[in-house]
Amino acid sequence: MLELFRKFAKSKGAAVIFGLLIISFGIFWGMSDLISDRGSINKIASVGKEKIHRAELQQALKAEIEHRAQEISQQAGHPVDMNEFRKQALESGLGEMVLQQLIQKSALRQEAKDLGVVASDATIREALQKLPFFLDDNGQFSREKFHRVLQANGMTEEMFVNSFRNDLTMSHLLSSLSSIVTTHPSVTEKFYAFDMEQREIKWTVLTQDLITDSMIPSIDEAQVQAYYDANPGMFTAPEYRDLSALIISLETLKKNHTASNEELQEEFKRQLSALTKPEKRKILQIIVKDEATAKNVLTMLDKNAKPTELPKLLGENAIHVTESDWVEQRNIPQKAAEAIFKLKKGGHTKPVKSPNGIYIFIVEDIKAPEQPTFEAAASTIKDAVLKNKAKEDLYQLVKKVEDDVSSGSTFAEVAKKHQLVIIPYTNIDGQGRNVKGQQQEKGDTFMSILKAGFETAEGMDSHTIELPNEDMAIVRVDKVTPAHVVAFEEAQTSAKDFYIRELKNKALASLAEKLLSDNPQLSAEEEKAVKQASLAHSLKLGRTGQINLDAKSAPKGTVEHKLASILSASGGITKVALDKVFDANQGQTVELRIPYFDADVNMPLQSYLVGKVTRLIEANKAELAKNREQYHQMMTQAYTADVMTFYTQALLNKFPSKILQKDAVKSAGMPTGE
Repeated sequence: MLELFRKFAKSKGAAVIFGLLIISFGIFWGMSDLISDRGSINKIASVGKEKIHRAELQQALKAEIEHRAQEISQQAGHPVDMNEFRKQALESGLGEMVLQQLIQKSALRQEAKDLGVVASDATIREALQKLPFFLDDNGQFSREKFHRVLQANGMTEEMFVNSFRNDLTMSHLLSSLSSIVTTHPSVTEKFYAFDMEQREIKWTVLTQDLITDSMIPSIDEAQVQAYYDANPGMFTAPEYRDLSALIISLETLKKNHTASNEELQEEFKRQLSALTKPEKRKILQIIVKDEATAKNVLTMLDKNAKPTELPKLLGENAIHVTESDWVEQRNIPQKAAEAIFKLKKGGHTKPVKSPNGIYIFIVEDIKAPEQPTFEAAASTIKDAVLKNKAKEDLYQLVKKVEDDVSSGSTFAEVAKKHQLVIIPYTNIDGQGRNVKGQQQEKGDTFMSILKAGFETAEGMDSHTIELPNEDMAIVRVDKVTPAHVVAFEEAQTSAKDFYIRELKNKALASLAEKLLSDNPQLSAEEEKAVKQASLAHSLKLGRTGQINLDAKSAPKGTVEHKLASILSASGGITKVALDKVFDANQGQTVELRIPYFDADVNMPLQSYLVGKVTRLIEANKAELAKNREQYHQMMTQAYTADVMTFYTQALLNKFPSKILQKDAVKSAGMPTGE
């Protein structure tokens, strides 16, 4: 049942519904429309007649990151490392996703304008007075709080109302569209019956190891030669290169310099703020569901109640208390950090509202900023001073080396003249592997040299590249061995092995076909192979094709272990194979062909799951009756997602979008250490 909802949640339509029908939450997390530099020429995308500015994307992305971080913090029971979380979010493509949401929002806004759909003042007033961010402790709209929130976000009331009107208008447009989607109960029942039915089969697994050499025709050299000639791609060696990397080492140049005490003291003063460990706080999080419970918590805390006793006093379901590790201000959401880092030890915040509940934070302990002494930082400071001096030498030396190389000097001559190092690489391919397929080296420095070497022509030198360790290098391509088909004499052994495996695959397919017949005629060797495979216990299959078998738990040598290993290597039963099972009648024999990659022989093989359908298992009607409404809602949501997908696509055809600064979208210019 949940498979349908998972598919819906990943769809484009779902992104529209989840992203745009809950626009009212955007106020707390930062409204993308309320950007102070709307007139900026720094445009990042266009949608119809509208433009999306970099600042708008930054604001929306920042809000999304903070919102996700808070959700994960609540699930984990402690604040996340915001720097690492922000980095991972940007690397996962969150910038592109948020930009697409802004593009969809812009298209919806323009469509609503064309249709004349506008939220009335009365609608705005009613919705505004229900927003939790503007309610006082009694649950009433507070104009004072309203203005305080606007001021904190740099908004005027007119700016807010105009933006909120746009958001409500779009919400009404989408709501009216989704309201037309209905699912008849009979459709729900039929889909449930189809989706939840199962098949039970008795099965046996046939794999290539059951086929002995005596079960395939004998082969001679001429047949191996013919197989080799027919499959040149299997015996083609990649392009190999011999490279020489002339390294200009920053570390070596550092040895030519010294650092005076005055220089060290000056550098220490310059880096002091960066070297100082920021203040840390150990906090206790109290999460409650409603304001009444929050009031009770504050009252008890003011009466010196122990936070850990609150769940017993107020009920385990009403309150959740978790202790965090030491945290820095930059590593927790801004709104919580501002409240927490104003407190003294033992103090607690006022309730902090979020979409996930109401938080109260208690400061259990405080670690003051740790400023290092000059003596403790001496080695770090000295390294920085020497590195700065060496960098000046590095750039001058690079210029001299480039001049010598361009004048025709050999790498050996240049290396001797400037006391440099040459690193040779012989017979490596574009992945850094040698002729035996082994990785010659690892690491970013090696891969940078390799990349430059394969971007440069034979006999030529690369441009000077900066390596990840801050060294500089010039890479010379000494020799190129083009990709080529390996001579038969050299490839004969492997060609024979591959050919034998292909013949065994064909023998395996023939055996599977015989077992599918009503009266299989098997040779003595085939009988022995089938007996080795053995007919195992019944297996239930659903529409998803998932089989709950674990290769680790099944004894080695058993059919269960063999099948679990194959399914793990192949990625599961294919849809085509599943359709065979569900199209078969009770008592009918079916064959599921499951291709998998055998790492031991480094080639794709076939396995066969041959079985007889012993029972057709209908969907559990009692289960449907119990969850009818939930399943009906999922069906409706899935259909709504499809409608939304088509609708938004139609709008984007009407209001074409164009990303103007593709390189800026991934991070939206956000600093990773914000």
